[in-house]
Amino acid sequence: MWISEAKHLQGKLHTFPSLWQALAIPKRFQGKSLNDYEDNENVVSSLKKAIEENKSIFLSGGCGSGKTHLAIGLIYYWLEKFLVLRTEPSYMEESERIVPDWNKTGGVPKFVVSPELFMQLKSTFGERSEESESTIIEKYSRAPLLVLDDIGSEKVTDWSRMDLYILINKRYNAMLPTIVTSNYGRSWISENIDDRLSSRLSEMGLVINLKSTDRRVR
Repeated sequence: MWISEAKHLQGKLHTFPSLWQALAIPKRFQGKSLNDYEDNENVVSSLKKAIEENKSIFLSGGCGSGKTHLAIGLIYYWLEKFLVLRTEPSYMEESERIVPDWNKTGGVPKFVVSPELFMQLKSTFGERSEESESTIIEKYSRAPLLVLDDIGSEKVTDWSRMDLYILINKRYNAMLPTIVTSNYGRSWISENIDDRLSSRLSEMGLVINLKSTDRRVR
């Protein structure tokens, strides 16, 4: 049974432990929202607008500038805007329970740190791997929202350049929103990873450079 009444629960999504497990959100950042980021209201306002308009976002800035916090907050905001909830029978309780309906959102949003993505891809090289390299790329390329955190922190090789470009380009062609964070700006990415990737990041939506003050040192 579909329920419009579930809308009032959207502001309490952090109370759904299974939701954060499905999203693979790191425990440190679970439940973080844009309301926690008080440094620049104009930045937050621009980010919210980009999410509402289904645009991609590239966040750059030094260590501790709040990139990952903002990216997680944007997943949370996306869920508040687009997640559909439904009820299903609960076999442990007399009442029905409310759960996300990922079919209505086109799948589950994904969060992955760039070096971990390439570890997943490398793990497919073994003979006993149950997944292929293309399967993993396809999984992330089809997500309704993807946060690719900390690109440039992986070891850059011709292989990593190619796979990263393939992933971003697939999402670019499908017009799926992608949030990319990096300690480096587009010029560094152009010189050290791929100028086509830098171009795609510019074309896909909003580009924001955060001040480098370490917000964790307080």
